[in-house]
Amino acid sequence: MTTIAVAKEKRVNIITRIRLEKLPLVAIVILVFMLITAIFSDVITPHSPYEPNLPNRLRPPSWQPGGSQEHFLGTDTLGRDLLTRIFYGARVSLTVAVAVMAFGGMLGLTLGVIAGYTGGITGGVIMRTADSFMAIPSMLLALVFAITLGPSMQTIILALSVNIWARIARVVYGEVLSVTTRDFILQAKVAGCSTRRIMALHIFPNVFNTFMVVISLQLGEVVLSEASLSFLEAGIPPPTPSWGQMVSEGRGYITSAWWIAFFPGLALALCVFALNRFGDWLRDRLDPRLRQL
Repeated sequence: MTTIAVAKEKRVNIITRIRLEKLPLVAIVILVFMLITAIFSDVITPHSPYEPNLPNRLRPPSWQPGGSQEHFLGTDTLGRDLLTRIFYGARVSLTVAVAVMAFGGMLGLTLGVIAGYTGGITGGVIMRTADSFMAIPSMLLALVFAITLGPSMQTIILALSVNIWARIARVVYGEVLSVTTRDFILQAKVAGCSTRRIMALHIFPNVFNTFMVVISLQLGEVVLSEASLSFLEAGIPPPTPSWGQMVSEGRGYITSAWWIAFFPGLALALCVFALNRFGDWLRDRLDPRLRQL
């Protein structure tokens, strides 16, 4: 078989596999692009996202009269390049999302496993605490944190982590209750395995898929919550770029300089759409009850 034929066969196999897996290609492309722009913002754009340039303020996008090729999406009220700030805003949003899922996610996973396996008073206290946190609106809790501790990235991460762990713990708790009734758990108990060993080696691997599904489905909500708090001036303080903050700055110029609010809002919408679409796909692949063969 010639090299060209082998390459063609591999290409066909890749396309076939993509179709079978039903990969959300649009969502993946959007997320990869945003990830690249977030990591390499310093290299991709020559402009500063912080320094004002008043002579260039309120320049329209390059394809409109008065626009400049140097500022493809135009500039904001202080003359800063809008595309550059959107790229840096992606870094902020993704950093917050990853940090919240790392802290809140691992806390919810750990407490959910402990509550589900040990049960009794310990499990009851953990679950009642989780129910109490779930009863408090996430935005209200985050606003309380912002007022008490002051708006900052650390405050937003802490506030959203405190809220998100309860939802994850509740889902993991229900999955653990199902896993503990299976034969291999009873066999591990008969073999004399300690509680810690059973939770780490037998329960954790069997609830990890569910945990990843919940994490993926919550990412979009975390990004949206961060943007909402920044829009209300209770999130990331200026001059650090944030999509919600940029939309808030542009709302007063919606009739005269529509691009200031429109393009950050579009970036936010695309990011949330891609995260939700990828989360739906991951749920279908990891949950055997929803997997379509």
